[in-house]
Amino acid sequence: MKKTLSVLLTVLGFYFIWLGLYSLVGPILLPFSFPEPYSVYLYTVVSTLPLGLGIRLFAMFGLTRQERFKKLAKDTLVLLSLVVLLAFLSKMSVFLKSRA
Repeated sequence: MKKTLSVLLTVLGFYFIWLGLYSLVGPILLPFSFPEPYSVYLYTVVSTLPLGLGIRLFAMFGLTRQERFKKLAKDTLVLLSLVVLLAFLSKMSVFLKSRA
């Protein structure tokens, strides 16, 4: 039961982290602006990023300090790689649009 709860909290935490990160980075990197009602929703969803991080940390309650550090380092690298990928794709879309 403890392992199942840990897995469920990990998945839920990752969901909130990805959703919040996309909502935070998406409007900055995309070459178009969002209308006012959508931007309010996006900034509200950004508030889920700390919630996801908190749930992710809570899911590691049975691990040692070294195992927690390894998992947090892996999560940080995965999130940074997503930001780099989004930045690259948005710059490529702007470049391809300007060439056409």
